[in-house]
Amino acid sequence: MASPRSRGELVTLVHAMPGGSVATRPAPGLPASSQGDAGHPAVRALTDLALLDPDATSSARVENLSRAHPVWSVSLPDGRRLVVKSSAPERGLDLGIEFLVYRLAVWCEPVREVLPEALVVDEDRHLLVLVDARSSAATGLGRRGGGQGVSGIPIGSLAEQAGWPELVHPGSSRGLSTQALAVASEALGRTLGALHRGTTGLPLPPARPPVIVAALTAEYPATGAVAEHVAFLRADPLLTEAAGTVSAPVAGCLVNHDMKWDNVVVSSGRTVLVDWEMAGLGDPAWDLGCLLAEHLVRQPGPALTVTSDVPAVALLRGYALGARPRPEIVPVLARRTVTAAALRIAQLGLEVVDTLGAHRPASPRQLTDRARSVLSSLDSLTEEVAPCLR
Repeated sequence: MASPRSRGELVTLVHAMPGGSVATRPAPGLPASSQGDAGHPAVRALTDLALLDPDATSSARVENLSRAHPVWSVSLPDGRRLVVKSSAPERGLDLGIEFLVYRLAVWCEPVREVLPEALVVDEDRHLLVLVDARSSAATGLGRRGGGQGVSGIPIGSLAEQAGWPELVHPGSSRGLSTQALAVASEALGRTLGALHRGTTGLPLPPARPPVIVAALTAEYPATGAVAEHVAFLRADPLLTEAAGTVSAPVAGCLVNHDMKWDNVVVSSGRTVLVDWEMAGLGDPAWDLGCLLAEHLVRQPGPALTVTSDVPAVALLRGYALGARPRPEIVPVLARRTVTAAALRIAQLGLEVVDTLGAHRPASPRQLTDRARSVLSSLDSLTEEVAPCLR
């Protein structure tokens, strides 16, 4: 067995990854290179950790999972898929909070229940190796057929299952029936609620502020089209007031702070939450609101509703079962959840500008308009959300 590489060597491997600098890396979901991936940093790390036979490296294939972070999924010759995550200190990216989350999982069952299986948690070398939850989903799909898991829950990433929102990619179609999405949403809500309830009051470092809140409430480093869109958002008092509201401190719990369907995998009846780079102590309404946003952004509009959206109601009722919020805090939780949903939709527009650039198929301002519609309906939507949380 080759000796493990030092942290410095692993960081050097990140710099040398196929595709060059972060700005020129392939989009997530695409192979990291068109040729053999034997020399890829993720493959070399797995070999050094004795998780991959050196003689089998030529058969390994790498998928890039992030444009901003060194995160890759490696398909091994034996059919397994592993996720390799490393730090990028030169860009201020590290895995410190993820290591803390995995430490919590040792003794805190609600945390352990939501995490993918970890094979390597190496804080000295800033390296994580996880079982790719999607590989378990793929195995389950083949085993059960029909794309259904335990109790009818669809298998796999909810984003992959449901497809893009029409406001992001016009012409996209939903791949899940209303019933299947409702079952998955209820399971997701219950899982998230149990996580929040089980970690309330823990002495955790504060979560990193969501991108949209940072952009609207503080100096935000951006250039080009992103800077222009941030200026457009900051000129809207409805959005800036909402950001100020959710940035106010509340009694917190462990939050993911990047909660979206892309980071949710339902596998073998278990809901797994991935990507914890922004996690920490925070407002549970932000996580829940981001998931509610996935439903509100997909409604045809212009009139928005919660009670008529069966999967959205299932999400909220599942959350209530898992979190069991006290009756006296439900009105505040409901209002902050709707506010967070609006801001998450506005952030989605910012992400479209940042990741798709000139190739974006829809105007990000349509997403801003949807966010404004949610905030304009804040009172009525809050009245619809609150009963679902009781």
